[in-house]
Amino acid sequence: MDTETAGGGVALAASLATLITKSVLHPIDTLKCRIQLFSGRPQDGSRWRGVLAAHRGKWGPRYLYSGLPVKLLLYVPYQSFYMSSYNYGRTLLEVDAYRQQQEQSAYLWRTAAAAVFAELCSSVVRVPMETLKVRIQGGASENTHEAVRQFYRHGWRANVRLMLPQTFLHDIPYSITQWLLYETLRPYTQRFILGREEQGTPQSGWQQYKSELFFTFCSGGFSGMVAAAVTVPLDTIRTQYTVLSSKHNNRPYTSGSRAPLTVRHVIGSIYRRGGLKGFYAGGGTRVVWVSMNMSMYFPLFEMLKKGFAQPRHSTTTTCDEGDLLSLQSQM
Repeated sequence: MDTETAGGGVALAASLATLITKSVLHPIDTLKCRIQLFSGRPQDGSRWRGVLAAHRGKWGPRYLYSGLPVKLLLYVPYQSFYMSSYNYGRTLLEVDAYRQQQEQSAYLWRTAAAAVFAELCSSVVRVPMETLKVRIQGGASENTHEAVRQFYRHGWRANVRLMLPQTFLHDIPYSITQWLLYETLRPYTQRFILGREEQGTPQSGWQQYKSELFFTFCSGGFSGMVAAAVTVPLDTIRTQYTVLSSKHNNRPYTSGSRAPLTVRHVIGSIYRRGGLKGFYAGGGTRVVWVSMNMSMYFPLFEMLKKGFAQPRHSTTTTCDEGDLLSLQSQM
């Protein structure tokens, strides 16, 4: 008898796989953050050696996993907000209908609009999550308690200003890029998978896993990697602004206090220290993190999903749900 996984089982499998993947790969994210924040001189011409020296004695698990509790606590609510908002936006804007009618321009801008809508709705969770995590990783806060106090102490105006470099400068361009690529590639990968199912070609478990991983990578993983690579400069600006704003206090300019930190100041500072190359600091680590995230998350998701499967008599598929959740897990 065939089996299927209910929607709740898919969501639970995705959440567990995400938590495990994020936990194991968090040190790579911390490394990327440290490379982006490094402002000293490279040692012997090597930026890596400079980063290692700048954080001497702080490469143990306690430091490499700094910021992880905040990420684990808020990521599942964020994922739920984001995916619900994106799917609602797709339905409201009739993305599939315009794609079937082959109205390319309408389909593209409606997909982009759904991505923007999802980021704006989920920013209430993502901005605090990323702010706290990055400040702990970058050393601006010693621990989660201090980061939360710092976030609260700066006031709502300073925290709302964080939406500019995070939501508008980085998250929205990232989402638009990945969803346009994903929605464009998905019909082709689905068509191939369904064609193989109709042929009834017998496959071993390992062969089925490899084919599913390859086609999910083509639709979800590839779009995430491209989006990550394209937005490296924006990610660098976001990381530096988030950490520097905590040290700058982001107070409105008054007599005796400094002017508030702006994105323009951060961009100028990055360029003065490293030129155009400075905006791509940590870019390779970022792309590696996305690639490893994809290769680890997918088999975990499939294994857990099968564990939650129930007997069924129909021949439905959860390909769409798996692709959507695996794509979102990379962010």
